[in-house]
Amino acid sequence: MRIVSASDRGFKDAVRKVTARSNLQAGQVESAVRTILKAVERGGDAAVSRYTRKFDRVSLKPAHFRVNPEQVREAYYKIRKEEGDALRYAAHRIAAFHDRQKPRTQTWMCQEGGITLGQSILPLDSVGLYVPGGKAVYPSSVLMSAVPAKVAGTWKLPQGEMTLKQTFQMISGTLKRGNVVTPVTGKLNGDEISFSAGEAQYRGHVSGNSMEGSAGGNKWSATRAGK
Repeated sequence: MRIVSASDRGFKDAVRKVTARSNLQAGQVESAVRTILKAVERGGDAAVSRYTRKFDRVSLKPAHFRVNPEQVREAYYKIRKEEGDALRYAAHRIAAFHDRQKPRTQTWMCQEGGITLGQSILPLDSVGLYVPGGKAVYPSSVLMSAVPAKVAGTWKLPQGEMTLKQTFQMISGTLKRGNVVTPVTGKLNGDEISFSAGEAQYRGHVSGNSMEGSAGGNKWSATRAGK
């Protein structure tokens, strides 16, 4: 890193060069980003792998994109106890804050002069998170962007029971209604949940020991068994 002192003869020129850099490169950066986005849209994971090798100088196959549980455990045991305590405490506070922040009314409709007005809040199907990890590491970026709701366990629905397993933000399990058992697959984005059970697509929000949302225009809800 180059350090420039205010007492240096070329200080003003150095500052002028740095402040003008963003204006000079804005067009080039935008063009490069558009090219990358189009390449990833067309090539998918293979394009991501190619750009990872180009920019990060790391050869990573798509099958190895996801950090597996063994790698997570290995990393966990490399940090100091006080660091782990701090991260867990931060995660707890972030989850508690955003649980209170999210809207409680997901859907509403009203009539105004013959016109129907309303609002429906639904989770996104997927999101991308940027976590800086070059010369510095920012775990707070992960915590504030991706603290997932905890949904593993058994949930009671008005007409059935759903048992879920959770691996990070991916969920799987079964939905049982009477003698009919349907596989469930889906994912979480923060406290937002989306999953499929057979041909039905469910979307909603998780709040502690309850979740609610909509599926095919119909509302659904579930509570954690024993709660």
